Amino acid sequence: MFLRFSLSFALCLALLSLFSTSHAHAQTPAAAPSPWQIEFLGPRGVSLAYRGVPIIRRSSLYVVKPKWAGLLFDQRAQKHSVEKRDGGALHIEGENVDFASRYDLIPLDDTTFEMRFRGELKRDIPAQIEFAAGYFNANLFANRPFQVTNGIVPAFPAPEGLVEKDLAPEFQKLEFDSRLGKIGLEVESKSRVVFADARRDTQNWAKEAPVFWCGWTAGAQPLKFGTPVEMTLRLRVAAPVTPPKKRPAAAIRPALLPISGAVSTRDRPLEIVPRPQKMTVTEGAPFALRDGAQWSVVAPRGEARLRDALQNVLQGQWNIQSAAPRELASDAGGWCRIVLGARQLDLASPKVLPAWANRPDAYRLTVDQSGIEISAPTARGAFYGIQTLAQLLRPDGAGASAAPVQIEDYAALSFRGAHWFPSQSGVPFHKKLIGVMARAKMNAAVIQCEAARWDSHPEIAAPNSISKADLRELVALCRANFIEPIPLINTPGHAEWMFRNAQNLDLAEDPQTPYAYAVGNPKSMAFIHQILGEAIEVFRPQTFHLGHDEVTMRGRFPNPDNPFYRPGQTATDLVMENLKSLHGWLGAQGIKTMVWSDMFLHHDEGPDAASAPSVAEAQKRRQMLPKDVVIADWHYGSNQKYPSLEIFKKDGLQTVASTWNTPQNIRYFSQAARENGSLGLLQTTWAGFFPDEKTLETQLSQFTAFILAGDYAWSGREEAPSELPYDVVAQWGEAYAPQTSAESAGAQVDLSLVAQVAPENWLGLGAGRDLAALFTEGDAARRFADVSFQLPPQKLVVLSKAPHQLAPQGALKVLAVEIGARAAHIALLHSTLWSVPDGVTAATMRVEYLDGTRAAFDLKTGISVTPWQGEAVAVNARRGWTASSPDGTSMGLRVSRWENPFPAKPIARLHFTPVDVEAGYVLAGITLIDDSAQQPRVAGGFSR
Repeated sequence: MFLRFSLSFALCLALLSLFSTSHAHAQTPAAAPSPWQIEFLGPRGVSLAYRGVPIIRRSSLYVVKPKWAGLLFDQRAQKHSVEKRDGGALHIEGENVDFASRYDLIPLDDTTFEMRFRGELKRDIPAQIEFAAGYFNANLFANRPFQVTNGIVPAFPAPEGLVEKDLAPEFQKLEFDSRLGKIGLEVESKSRVVFADARRDTQNWAKEAPVFWCGWTAGAQPLKFGTPVEMTLRLRVAAPVTPPKKRPAAAIRPALLPISGAVSTRDRPLEIVPRPQKMTVTEGAPFALRDGAQWSVVAPRGEARLRDALQNVLQGQWNIQSAAPRELASDAGGWCRIVLGARQLDLASPKVLPAWANRPDAYRLTVDQSGIEISAPTARGAFYGIQTLAQLLRPDGAGASAAPVQIEDYAALSFRGAHWFPSQSGVPFHKKLIGVMARAKMNAAVIQCEAARWDSHPEIAAPNSISKADLRELVALCRANFIEPIPLINTPGHAEWMFRNAQNLDLAEDPQTPYAYAVGNPKSMAFIHQILGEAIEVFRPQTFHLGHDEVTMRGRFPNPDNPFYRPGQTATDLVMENLKSLHGWLGAQGIKTMVWSDMFLHHDEGPDAASAPSVAEAQKRRQMLPKDVVIADWHYGSNQKYPSLEIFKKDGLQTVASTWNTPQNIRYFSQAARENGSLGLLQTTWAGFFPDEKTLETQLSQFTAFILAGDYAWSGREEAPSELPYDVVAQWGEAYAPQTSAESAGAQVDLSLVAQVAPENWLGLGAGRDLAALFTEGDAARRFADVSFQLPPQKLVVLSKAPHQLAPQGALKVLAVEIGARAAHIALLHSTLWSVPDGVTAATMRVEYLDGTRAAFDLKTGISVTPWQGEAVAVNARRGWTASSPDGTSMGLRVSRWENPFPAKPIARLHFTPVDVEAGYVLAGITLIDDSAQQPRVAGGFSR
């Protein structure tokens, strides 16, 4: 009885609730969602979009010591509280011991947004503020008219400096006729707000996507204790009154054009990277390599690395099953030889070394009809000859062959290295990186390993800290590839690693900011000796990198409140005391010391990376340095001159030019190192403390730079990176994930029925800033990145879901391409419509099979596709077609190859759908790869 009553009562309540809800909805319709999308992204700050289209990509806030001598408040590392308020507004606060910030992000109505910023010092200390209220999306404004009510618009922006590139100096109001509609910008500030064109800026923040930088530059806004600073930024958007035309969907059943060499390297130019010092292609027939090939190795007794490297090329790259090698011990001179074929084998070292053999890491490689020979004065040189041979071989239908050639080669710089961080999850990734370094002929790896799991102090380990066993395996793999491993453990600053998990705070110089350890505390040095001792046991190194950079960047150093502080003590006293102590300790074990350079330079002595408080103090520190300390002189700007190299040289110190991932930085700094007589080049990576393969999705350019660094350091070439005759990403990809070089058949997909967008000035950027140059008068079937495509006649396929003027005339909403054939891979010649940051899914290719199963391929920027403008790179996309715009910026299309998880299943159709509102998608060609792709279409299963 009770159960029946309860059910009846519940049913009545449900009906009443349904009636009440329906009645309420009838009286008060649900409010339409706001067109504003507002976020605070922590390290990346403010993000603002309007109807899905980004207007502000990010913001930034730094409070620094004068002349950027140290960071007091860094938005990237600062924790913030985020409070959601009525109407979609956000209130954000963040503070540390030095500075407090507050944001209010308010959508005032459907067309108006307001940002209010307030910041103030919490201590009376010298400080400057750099605040970018917004990195504005330049895609909306490029080649569009604008008006300014206060200020003079420069005819052309200056090549360098944010202030010099200010679009409207001293502006208070700006109005753009943007691709989104009219956008008005107002600012309220007591100091000058810059709206700078950063599209050609070489700094990493400007490379993510084209932006205008809006805010206070450091020093422009006075920052004083007790006086808050404030800025209000107001945005108004007026979208066009005329509604955009709806874009059609398209479905086609194209012709499939069989081709025997759908993928082939036969036509690839003979380009060796790093470029050899001397290479002469001679007359005659190529030398063919076949199963059962005979070969011999002459090397020092016990040296097996050359045999293993050559087998990796023959069997791993070409699947050539050679005979067992004939291995012979070289004489006392240690001269090495590798011979394939019928060439005569000489065991003796030459009585007089040829000129080329007196250079670092030299080798000679000869190919003629009788065979291949690699000669070198060292095993390392012979190893580099094998790396060159791997790039000489081409398919010939029955195996591989090499054209007749004579190469005499050696390194322009003796030290050629890369710096990286290991992690537990990244061990497979790091192993592949070592393969890239070997291909680039690098001979040193600076492995920053302070975050490893050390037995003496397990309390400071992070969840992703690498084990000593895995670290030891990486060290061994380096040496197997003739790469000398150098451990790096940061001392005495950047020592957050020893305070991880709130440990060892009693050893911090400034416990309020645990960043540097107390050099004067005997327990600190005992701790450091324990960690360095374990690293020495793992690495058995010839050189140890002690860091020593940016020691005074955070916290008090020295700290008068530290119990080990001595009156009158200076930062120089502590820095040099630490360095001399550890240098002597390492030297007693026969190990050299390496350190970063900035603590020994002042800003007047170099363009950046200078942390000494004065020129006099920098000179004092350099004079105190032991002369056998190697200085890793780091500068990351695209400067043509690097005077610090000569400064250190005059003080009797050896240097290694240390670069980051800006191509021009690598080019110019390597040239300066050669001219200065420096030891060499060290390519650094700063992609987080625990990188793994996933890091490539957003930081690929940091690792493809290994190829550039290896080439410039080895070859001494001088041309600009944009003039290099090879695809850096392709070179990197072949070294990182080697694949078989065998040819594949397939079929080209004819897209002419659906290509509707004429490329000429398609986005309103002006003549020549488009893809019109892709189309030539010749054959529509052309090869890009080793894949043959059938180009549509003078038009492209474009897909977009963007509003208004962001999409060209003829863009589609979706595209369905009926296939009816099998394929092991699908190759796409493509790009995004607009330049957007890495990690954005521009479109999706869905694959439908005749049996009803499905698969999908997300076309993500930085992974499988890139914008057609700029020099962005992608993990799994090679440069296919390239050209230059009238202003010298690069343009191009990439080739991606999707691996079919079900190659035996016939594919019914491909669906292409745009995803990101801004990015859009451009498709110029599709090729099916596999012998089965030449078969006729499979009958049935199609629907129109």
